[in-house]
Amino acid sequence: MKASDLMKAVRRHILPLLPGFKYKPTTILYATPVELILRAFYFQTSYLDRYAFTVWAFVQPLYVPRDHLVLNMGGRLGWLHKGKDIWWRWRPEDVELEKQVMHEIYWYIQKYGLPFLERVRTPSGVIWWIDKKSGNPKDVHYQEAKAYSYILTGDCDRAQRILPRLYTELRQDEPSYPWMGQVAERVKQMISLLAQSPEAAVQQLYEWRNWTLTQLGLKKEI
Repeated sequence: MKASDLMKAVRRHILPLLPGFKYKPTTILYATPVELILRAFYFQTSYLDRYAFTVWAFVQPLYVPRDHLVLNMGGRLGWLHKGKDIWWRWRPEDVELEKQVMHEIYWYIQKYGLPFLERVRTPSGVIWWIDKKSGNPKDVHYQEAKAYSYILTGDCDRAQRILPRLYTELRQDEPSYPWMGQVAERVKQMISLLAQSPEAAVQQLYEWRNWTLTQLGLKKEI
C-alpha cells in the first residue's frame, strides 16, 4: 500500500476527529501546540504485505537534538493494549472496509493513544515513562533524555548526578560505537553549561528544541 493512499483515508476519517492535530507528510499526525515534546501518531506500512499497516503512538523530547523521528518512547497502538500487536489490512478501493478499519483505529487512538500522549506531554512525563515503562532505563539515550528533562523541571541536582556518569560510559564505549562520541560532546557541553548556571543550560535545551523542529520539517511550530 502506498503511504499516500493510507494517509488520504486517515485525513478523511481520523484527522477531523482529532482537534488540535495536524498532518505532517507523509505519515504523521501530531498534536499542537508543539512545546518541548513532539506527540504524534505514525502510520507505518508493511514491507511484507502490500495491504497491511500499523499505527504507533510516540513522543519525542525535542530538546534531545535529532535530525529524524525517534520512536523509542511509545509503541504501536496494540502494544499499548496489553502488548497485543495489531496490523490492519485494507485495499484502497474497498470503500466500506476503509470506513470500518478507520473507525477501529480511531477507537484505539481514543482508548489508548490519546491517554498515552497526554501522560507524556512534559519533561516530567518523559522521566516517568523512562523509569516505569521503557524496560531499559539505563540505556544511554534514555539517560540523556532523563538528565535534560530534570534540568527543565528545575531539578539540576539530579541532572548533575546523571551526566558525569553518562559521559564516562559514553567515552568508554566510544571505540566500539563511534556515534557515542557525538552524544558525549553534547553531555560535556551540558555539564559545562550547568556549571555556569541553570539558565544557560535551559537556553541550550530550547535551542536544541528549535533545531530539531527545523530538521524534522516542523520549523513552523517554533
